[in-house]
Amino acid sequence: MPPKLEVLEYWAPWCEASRRMAPRMAELSAQLGPSVSIARRNADEADLAEHALRVVPTLLFLREGQERARLEGERSKEEIVALLDGLS
Repeated sequence: MPPKLEVLEYWAPWCEASRRMAPRMAELSAQLGPSVSIARRNADEADLAEHALRVVPTLLFLREGQERARLEGERSKEEIVALLDGLS
């Protein structure tokens, strides 16, 4: 079995797209359960250079700490699930 996939969501409280993404990410977290770890980081409080972030929201898909994929900007739940399926 491959190592667990982690999704790191960078968001900002002032960003409308981030606010719209929040319920989608909560739904995905509940839907996926323990098979995928989803964490949120406030971009205003994070080191953006760590992952070369330019856009919020940004979703980083990590396995063993290594970036496997990235989605920038507001994305649909279906787009996120399709990417997760491709990384499984």
